[in-house]
Amino acid sequence: MSKTVGAELLTLPVEWWYNWGNYIPNADAANVTQEGGIDFVPMIYGNCCGLDQLPEGLPPNATVLLGFNEPNHMEESNLVPAAAAQLWPRLEAAAEKLGLRLGSPAAAVCGGNCVVRSPFDWWDQFFGNCTGCRVDFMATHYYTCSPQYLQWYLNDIQDRYQRPIWLTEMACPNENGTLSRQVTFMRNALKLLDENESVERYAWFAPHTKDFGWIGPTASLLLPDSDPPELSALGRVYEGYAQPEAVTNSTSASLMSALTQPLTVVDKAGSWLAACGGCVGAAGAAAVESVASEHCRDCGFVADRGVGAGMSVGQEYLRNYVSNLS
Repeated sequence: MSKTVGAELLTLPVEWWYNWGNYIPNADAANVTQEGGIDFVPMIYGNCCGLDQLPEGLPPNATVLLGFNEPNHMEESNLVPAAAAQLWPRLEAAAEKLGLRLGSPAAAVCGGNCVVRSPFDWWDQFFGNCTGCRVDFMATHYYTCSPQYLQWYLNDIQDRYQRPIWLTEMACPNENGTLSRQVTFMRNALKLLDENESVERYAWFAPHTKDFGWIGPTASLLLPDSDPPELSALGRVYEGYAQPEAVTNSTSASLMSALTQPLTVVDKAGSWLAACGGCVGAAGAAAVESVASEHCRDCGFVADRGVGAGMSVGQEYLRNYVSNLS
């Protein structure tokens, strides 16, 4: 089997996937998605990328539509809340016509090059400009190595917006860290996500992360050069995170310790807004830029999210989107 998107989908322990776009441009991936019963969820990335093709540009078997990708990040869909609110009725109309559930714009904590730093500030302004707009669930991303702050972040989304949650990107920013640190976070994060009745779906970022320097290669679910694709040690933890035997060929004492240590007991009643407010605003920007600000990093504020040679997830997607249309 060749190293293709379809082959990777067959290898990954997933029931659903998305690609920041409104369709599957790869025929092999489309066939695997259909034959394997894997749910592909389309997204309207921003003021582009399928927005003008609604609703005809969506897959005929879609059941859900995701909204704009990280609109509060300048390096992603880069939308002020009022502009997003003006575009939103077009997504609503498509969802209504096709009978789709509709996920919110996926605002996320922003540590640099921000439209708005706090996703809650962005969402509040969006809903304020979009009175009566339909949003069936909240979509968001969160990058932290702290299960405690992840719990508090989810608490505030549920308390503030009273909707189910899809955490459509997550990982531990671990640029120069160890695999055991990534494993420790994953085991704790998956447990609290599975136990949280508000969380409908989640997705780890990503199959390959070696080019995402701010995350680091330890977050990859697949081995970088395997053909056919093969799960990494972390991928095997993702497949069966509660069982230490998920990683069977490791001789690393630190990794085995991470697999067998007791899971963190988190405070389920805390608030991200209360704990992380100091990382928002002008003073917060300075705090995030400080190397010593581990607290703001735990809150999800990553100062530099350059991808490879400065390309963001969204910019890379847009490049591929245009090339696939040609």
